[in-house]
Amino acid sequence: MKILSSLRDIKRGEEICIAYAGMDYIGESMGPVVAREVLKSKWGIICDEKSCLCYDKAYNAKLKELKELDDEIIRLRYNPVAALVLVKKLLELEKVLNLLQVRMTRSLFDAFEIAITNESTVKVGLEFVTEAYELAKRIAHPERNGLVKKYKKYMENPSSHLFYLMNKSTK
Repeated sequence: MKILSSLRDIKRGEEICIAYAGMDYIGESMGPVVAREVLKSKWGIICDEKSCLCYDKAYNAKLKELKELDDEIIRLRYNPVAALVLVKKLLELEKVLNLLQVRMTRSLFDAFEIAITNESTVKVGLEFVTEAYELAKRIAHPERNGLVKKYKKYMENPSSHLFYLMNKSTK
């Protein structure tokens, strides 16, 4: 059985669209040519240049910027203050690109993991994991979804995370 969740009410007869671009991160890391091939082979979708984001140079430039931000955040993970500045840019870019909310929960949790490594950023980390928890609850069934339970656990007790105050000396 498949379950479809919606963040808003769906009217009878209203078209429901699925963001194939979010499946397997199509377009995000594989480039437009490979993305079109995956869409064709996996979903039977043949894109035309007028409507497909794979051809949109501005969109692809933003995806490239997103990947670069993600890579830089990972590189700066032991400098939480600097990394969190970039996290905020990354989250804003994800909203602009209208990426899947599942990806946003991952980014928020990654930000939480970076922030809790340092005492000066733990409070911000709690804000990130709380936002990830609230978003995940809207996407998935709270009692049956492991991520929702994990986010709630760390929201209630961040010190139970392995990374908690790992960088005590970093300011």
